[in-house]
Amino acid sequence: MFLSPHFFPFFLVVAASSLAASSPDAIGSYTGCAVTCETLAMKFPNQVYLGATNGTDFVASREGFWSTIQGDVSPSCFFQPVSATEVSVALQDVQSTSCQFAVKSGGHYSYTASTIEGGLVIDLVRFDGITLSEDKSSAIVEPGNTWASTYENLQKSGVTIPGGRMFGVGVGGLTLGGGVSWLSNRYGWTCDNVIEFETVLASGEIVTASTTSNPDLYWAFRGGSSNFGIVTKFKFNTFSQDKMWYAKLSYNATENVTANAAFADWGTVQSSKDVSNAAVLSWNAQASGSPVGVAILVHQKTFDNNTHPPVVDKFYDAKPTAIEPANVQRAYPFKLIN
Repeated sequence: MFLSPHFFPFFLVVAASSLAASSPDAIGSYTGCAVTCETLAMKFPNQVYLGATNGTDFVASREGFWSTIQGDVSPSCFFQPVSATEVSVALQDVQSTSCQFAVKSGGHYSYTASTIEGGLVIDLVRFDGITLSEDKSSAIVEPGNTWASTYENLQKSGVTIPGGRMFGVGVGGLTLGGGVSWLSNRYGWTCDNVIEFETVLASGEIVTASTTSNPDLYWAFRGGSSNFGIVTKFKFNTFSQDKMWYAKLSYNATENVTANAAFADWGTVQSSKDVSNAAVLSWNAQASGSPVGVAILVHQKTFDNNTHPPVVDKFYDAKPTAIEPANVQRAYPFKLIN
């Protein structure tokens, strides 16, 4: 099984810039945000949605989060830049007013990390470009994409990226947080497959972070989240991938012992025997009755319908109470998983 070579304790991470945080006790000012939003609205009149007007664009932006917790937050405004230069302008403006801000990629956080009450939300939704290299070995993906749009674009050329396991997750947040993929057993975390980051620093300077340019920033971005700058482009390694095998098995409490043994065997033995396979395993509590076990199984190779790869034999031997028929999906079966 692939283990990331650069794992580091998150409590040692110190922000290399003065980017404002979205926590309640972050240093900064909410009062300056009204000024910042009005200034940005004058510079970019069709890209700033003010909370004071509560117009349809503002409401749509506020409701454009996966979590209702984030949707209940009311920023002073949303700013939707279209270039790194425009992001730079916004960062320079917030410095003069001490306005607190948050950055949104796909908005899939369950807590208020990509929005902020009374502050500025830099919404990267318009950064939606995807460019595949001529030799198909790499792709530049902008952070306004979700993994759905990314996969659907790249699958046309028979390649993919080891990215998120759910369609609605944004490229930016998952990549900067590390990123677990169905392909991680073979290729590592999502962040392990970033070749370079185009980044806007707190100063407004636009730089590239790679192994040869700003290598310390490159190291920090791979798991350090959004503490070091605003990434406006990711250059990823790509890999050939056609359709994949997928199945979902369920177990009831009476088979706990057998199913748990299968779950444990996959984690300790089988997952390293065949790096083409991946699984999400859980026991889910029910409002009434016994917990239900679920095994979501994926394999990078394809098999005939209603057959399965040998690496998952023990899941089938554990007497599942329900089997979603094994079949072949597009390169990622995410639409079957929320």
